[in-house]
Amino acid sequence: AYLERDSIALRAICHKILGTASSYGFDQLDEIIKNMHKNLNPVAWEKVEHEFVILRRYIEFVKFDLKEYLLMD
Repeated sequence: AYLERDSIALRAICHKILGTASSYGFDQLDEIIKNMHKNLNPVAWEKVEHEFVILRRYIEFVKFDLKEYLLMD
């Protein structure tokens, strides 16, 4: 959806994540998605792209953190 710049699909994806992220303790993810969702209404692609970069960094951090946690055992 992001690569195709499909704002309708991105809004739907953001909405699904917003419903669950903070309830599982992913408050930072919730904040990133809130900002992305806000910038999709109306579409401000430069800001959406910025939030997408932040989202990718966050996911990489979580993957690294999880890998480190799993290697501790």
